[in-house]
Parts: sequence; structure tokens; C-alpha cells
Amino acid sequence: MSLLVEPHGSSSYGRCRWGIGRTEVPKSKTVRGIPEWASAVEEVLDLLHIDQCSVMAHSAGAPYALSFANKVPERIRGEVLLLAPWVGGVEGGLCHLLKSRSDSSHPHI
Repeated sequence: MSLLVEPHGSSSYGRCRWGIGRTEVPKSKTVRGIPEWASAVEEVLDLLHIDQCSVMAHSAGAPYALSFANKVPERIRGEVLLLAPWVGGVEGGLCHLLKSRSDSSHPHI
């Protein structure tokens, strides 16, 4: 990802879902849902003093990206990019958010 953005003077940060990559799985299931992940990303942005960001997700990361975009739409720069989104059986039924932009009430989805 950094190869795509650094030539343009930007930085890229990746945040893995709970238990993926080098992240730990929280002991309590109540603190590791999709809405809680959106709050964790917001906390990271605050710590890094990043006011706005672009969002891109792949596969099962799509519901997490959509949750974040819906939680803080004012922090999203540009469109939310979903690469091969997987939405079947997701928490909170987020698959209804995968509409065309003209059908969506959210300006970035």
C-alpha cells in the first residue's frame, strides 16, 4: 500500500481486525464487535492527530470499514473503497449499506 501512496506525499496505515495479524483477541466478546472496532480506529486516528482519512477494505474487512464510515462520516476523505466485499452473515446486517452511491444516504458510500 505504501508504494501506492508515498509518491503522492501520503502515508498509509493498516489496522487489522481482532485476532488477525499481530493483534490480540480481547478476552471478552463484548469488546471486540464491529462497532467497537470502529471506535478503536477512531482512537488510533486521534492518537496520531489525523483529522480525516481515506478508507479501503478487502473481503471480510468491508463491514468494519462501513461501520467506521457510518460512525464518523466527517472524518472520511473521498469514497470508501471496498475490494471484493464479503458481507454475508455480518453483525448488525451491514450488507444493506452496499448500495450505489446515488441510493445511499451516506455521502461516501
